[in-house]
Order: sequence, then structure tokens, then C-alpha cells
Amino acid sequence: MPATNLPRISNEALRQLQRETQMQLRMYLPDPEVWVIDGFLSDAEADALVAKYKKRTSVMGYVGSDGEVVVTDKRKAMGLHLDPDDELDIVINDRFEQLTLWSKYKTEPTSFVHYNKGGYILPHFDFLGKGQHKGASGQRVGTGVVYLNDTEGEGDTYFTHNGLRVYPKKGSLLFFNYTDDHTTSTSKHGSREVVDDEKFVLVKWFREGFNFE
Repeated sequence: MPATNLPRISNEALRQLQRETQMQLRMYLPDPEVWVIDGFLSDAEADALVAKYKKRTSVMGYVGSDGEVVVTDKRKAMGLHLDPDDELDIVINDRFEQLTLWSKYKTEPTSFVHYNKGGYILPHFDFLGKGQHKGASGQRVGTGVVYLNDTEGEGDTYFTHNGLRVYPKKGSLLFFNYTDDHTTSTSKHGSREVVDDEKFVLVKWFREGFNFE
């Protein structure tokens, strides 16, 4: 049975948005709790984000226990945070809040991630490990991945627990939640290598508390 204190897609909000917008639920799975929703962004919105940010990215790493960013071969990708005053980012934050009923002030800044040919992320958990800085906002409890372009049968997000593979479709949202227990969490996932194409996504991490630092 899913935990009750985690962000999740509101059925009522989703039904309303499916009536009023292009959003449509494609998939729901209970373990790990995963939603895939088409039409979270329009093609024009996705294209505008790629055009604005693709040439501004730098190599991504992981935040170590000392707070410093460490670049390893576990991830081969480029990224940055969206500009805080970007009108599209404001729209995206509002959409997430409407869909999940989780305050936008309990989320991290939106990340733009660019996978060049050969880009990937090895299987990992998104919750913060021992020693990583959580601050007043607490642990990560949910992740939203918004795909900004289509890829041809590659670059899928995959879950090791059940073999689920979600292929990038422009404008679609992959959303999942989790607890921070390595022994019971089924949210371990990775991003398969992009071989012949490029892949662009947004990533939004959800936190337990307010006052994200």
C-alpha cells in the first residue's frame, strides 16, 4: 500500500486537466508508484526550453557528503537550473502544484538536462544519502521528469525493480515517489545511453518540507 505522506498525482486534478487541456494519463503502476502523463508541456513549450538552454549547460556531477559536486562516470550529461524568472518555469511549477497538490515551495529548482550522443545515467536512487545536505527542506520524496524531445527507441528511463522502460515523448511527464530506505525502495532507476540522437529533459525533485535551501 502506498505511503500517505508522499507527493502523488491527484486523481481529481488529473481528471479536470484531462478535460481542460491536452494532458492524458498513459500509465499508472503501484510499485514503484509511477505515473506517465502525455501533454504536460506543449510541443511549442518544449521546443522553446531546448532552444533557450541547450547551449548554456555544463557537465553534471553528484553532490558529495562534503557538499562539493563530484563528477564521476556514473552519469554522462550536461545541465543547469532554469532561470528563476523564466515565465515557462513559473508555468511548470504551477502545473506540478496543481497536479500533485504539493506546494511548489517544497521543490528544488527545475533542472534542464542535456544528454549528447553517448549520454546516460547508471541506476541510482534519487533520495539523498547519508551525509548529503538536506537542510530545512528535508529529504527528497518525489521526482518529475519532463521529456522535451522524442528519441527513436533509445534513451529510455528504466526501473530495475520491475523492468519498466519509459521512452522519451516530447511534452510527456514521468512522475514517481519514494522513501529513503535502500532495503525497501523500488524506485532505483537509470537513463539508458543515447546512441544516435540527443535527449533533453527537465527534472523536478520534491522535498518533505518548505524553505528549500
